[in-house]
Amino acid sequence: MRGGTIIRLIDVVLIILLGFLGITDFEVKSQIKLPSSADSGQKEIKQQFIFLDIKSDNRFEIINGQNTIKQVEGIEALENLLVQLNNYYLQDYKQMILVIEPNLETMIQTTVNVMDICEKHQILKNLSYSEVELE
Repeated sequence: MRGGTIIRLIDVVLIILLGFLGITDFEVKSQIKLPSSADSGQKEIKQQFIFLDIKSDNRFEIINGQNTIKQVEGIEALENLLVQLNNYYLQDYKQMILVIEPNLETMIQTTVNVMDICEKHQILKNLSYSEVELE
């Protein structure tokens, strides 16, 4: 008699479970695009590292590998040059990453101003921590 009651309770629970499954909406709410081996027709964007040497007297030197691209004086001239460089590399399917290298004598505010320019124009940036030594 005891085993019959448990079987009836299991039947009731299964009927309730099947009822919930019957009224549940199984619509797919989102899609996750998985990477495919087929070429999608888009060109791959490569990274281009550009180094910015911040001098102590509000001068800036922009270096691409071993070559100095340009030296500018003043934060406004630097902003214009960075925007031009970023647009140039984007046309070439490259994403510019600015590596900021302040000298030990550089004012912190100058480094912050350079980082603000990068934020304003959506230029990827990185701070060269090897150059900045905290004691």
